[in-house]
Amino acid sequence: MTPTGWILLVVGAYLALSLAVGWRAGRGTSASAAGYVAGDRSMGGVLMYFVTGATIFSAFAFLGAPGRAWSTGAGAFHILAFGVLGFVPFYWVGPAAARLGRARGYVTQAELVAGELGYRPLAPVMAVVSLLAFVPYLALQMRGAGHVLEVLTQGRVGVEVGAAAVYGVVLVYVWRSGVMGVGWTNTLQGVFMMVLAWALGLYLPHALHGGVGPMFAKIEPEFLRLPGLRPDGTPWTWAGYGSTVLAMAVGFSFWPHLFQKAYAAKSERVLRRTVVLGRDMLDGARQFRLLAGKTVEPQENRSFVADTGLRLNVRSVDGLPLEVVETAAGQELRVTLPGGTFGKTLEVEYAW
Repeated sequence: MTPTGWILLVVGAYLALSLAVGWRAGRGTSASAAGYVAGDRSMGGVLMYFVTGATIFSAFAFLGAPGRAWSTGAGAFHILAFGVLGFVPFYWVGPAAARLGRARGYVTQAELVAGELGYRPLAPVMAVVSLLAFVPYLALQMRGAGHVLEVLTQGRVGVEVGAAAVYGVVLVYVWRSGVMGVGWTNTLQGVFMMVLAWALGLYLPHALHGGVGPMFAKIEPEFLRLPGLRPDGTPWTWAGYGSTVLAMAVGFSFWPHLFQKAYAAKSERVLRRTVVLGRDMLDGARQFRLLAGKTVEPQENRSFVADTGLRLNVRSVDGLPLEVVETAAGQELRVTLPGGTFGKTLEVEYAW
């Protein structure tokens, strides 16, 4: 079997397992709105931990954030900052929503707001606004899933086909089991993600640099200096960094897809424990993965290997000539870059 065939076999087996788990997860729940949307308010600590984690860690968290950290350095740490700060209000907001939901039968955010304000027409307006706001968010998740399959199969499975396959499975088990299907498949996926995140987070620094400590010793100091760079590569001011974190943190606990999970919790204690534990297990490992590849040798005259796959045709990098260096592995082409090149797009000149 070809490598692509093995990849498709593994992916297919994983999707089949997810479908089986999600399909069976709805057994035992009532055939009511509370059963379908809130799981009869019965989720315990393990399910709540993973379902809120999966709600927070999107395709951006695993695909976009590493690229952001690679290109802008410490500026990407605002993702961790607003995630931690934004989850704090849910310690109080979540249990309050759950309490009102049990007392008055709410199962959605729109129901709660409209009911407590005494203006029922507000509910459909909020529902429509939430639905429209979710369109780009869902598109991002679907494209992320499709992109992963496209890369794994080296383009043999396109983004559209990959996204349709993954979300076709999701559509089936959500239709069948509602939020309990989401909860149990999130738990399955969460265990895989947690093991993989920590395994790679610890393995990559040791494989590439000999350990976590040596990795940090090699990281360019400018790379870790807050507030870092903005997405466009320009320096980020503390005012801009802080206001971005604050603005994103304010809305975090009120995301409809996170807020609604409060109705599914078995108790208020479960919700509070989820908030306390919810951001600790994956973030640390993720940062090791982000930093593992962004290092330089701590030499005063820093040299970078210009390995482009067309090294015999490369004449210069950023206008600086290349030099041939004899190493144990053979000849390498290197260019010495001046200080202040962090975050800069380098120009490579070729001779065709």
